[in-house]
Amino acid sequence: MADPKASALRILVLVDGVLVRTSMRGDAPYGDVHALVWGTVEREVGMPNRSLRSAPG
Repeated sequence: MADPKASALRILVLVDGVLVRTSMRGDAPYGDVHALVWGTVEREVGMPNRSLRSAPG
């Protein structure tokens, strides 16, 4: 990870955008937001694909 602060900011912007959008339009279809968020986090921190989404719990 070249720039942890930039990665954190990108993750926060994504989550913030999703929260704002869903609070304004909760009935709109968004596809698999869960996969989008976790996939972005995995890429930003250099984790293998689906490593967070397949974690138990």
